[in-house]
Amino acid sequence: SIAGLSVPNKHGSKFFDSNDTFIVPAGITTIFVTMVGGGAGGGGGWETSDVTEDGGSGGGAGQFSPRFVISVTSGTLYTISVGSGGTGGVSGVPATNGTAGGSSSFGSARTVVGGSAGIGGNGGVGATNGSGVTSGGSYMIQGLGSDSVSDGNDNGSAGASGFGIGGTGGGQGVDGNDAPTASYGAGGGGGGNNGGDGGDGADGFVLVEW
Repeated sequence: SIAGLSVPNKHGSKFFDSNDTFIVPAGITTIFVTMVGGGAGGGGGWETSDVTEDGGSGGGAGQFSPRFVISVTSGTLYTISVGSGGTGGVSGVPATNGTAGGSSSFGSARTVVGGSAGIGGNGGVGATNGSGVTSGGSYMIQGLGSDSVSDGNDNGSAGASGFGIGGTGGGQGVDGNDAPTASYGAGGGGGGNNGGDGGDGADGFVLVEW
């Protein structure tokens, strides 16, 4: 199980890092579902070397829902979708944005959305961050991706998820780092000014415990 999310009197669990199905085991009437959406890709950096031009911003982290309780019937089949991490933007004039992270869901019972895309560097104005999505109920709000700085020498680092840090931003002419694979739902770093591409976000997951 994920640290800090233990289920009392647990009989079993199944971890999903790709799309799949889950059939409720015999004798089980309650399950606990934890999931996170995919992290967004960081924005690409402005391609020229003028120091007044800017790197991309970091991608936002995916939404996180811990231990959502669902009443179930043995033998019921649920479709599971796992949000993919977004891809980083490409440097250029103009630079492109990253892509948003994908949503994760457990049947129709609950969906968590992916992080918002990092913004491409825009030639002299610090790129806006890729936001973590707002949330309510038992959802937790994830970290935002950082803005890039206005002098273009650096760019934004990405939003951290509940499971680790996002990708760090690249320096001038350097690509942003991808989110570590184990940092489920974290965003990718923004690309540096003068040719740095944005980093990719990390995939989400769905964990079912009973």
